[in-house]
Amino acid sequence: MRFHVQPRCTPIEVVARRLGLTLARFQELLPEYRRLGFPVPDPVSGNYDLEAIDRYIDAQNPSLFPQTYAPDRAITDRAVIKQRLAALVAEASDDDPHPRSKAGRAARKGLKL
Repeated sequence: MRFHVQPRCTPIEVVARRLGLTLARFQELLPEYRRLGFPVPDPVSGNYDLEAIDRYIDAQNPSLFPQTYAPDRAITDRAVIKQRLAALVAEASDDDPHPRSKAGRAARKGLKL
């Protein structure tokens, strides 16, 4: 018994076809696609994640797919960490009675206590 397997990660030729482009045209447009947040290939296989590409395409049409992220800003681990750290800093208030946290805030601001 054989099962049809539809791979999620595919070579660049398949990505070009999925976008309705020839390989040559896709390679020509790739720098602009990357500038707009197009997914990068897997560092091991060199293949592209079709689901990531579909999400990129959805994000290009926010009026049709409002649940996706803004096309001008890819959500990365770094972006998530920055958001979480900013939220933690915002939660910390200056009236914190713990002296070490006050000293830490002062040091971050470049002040001496």
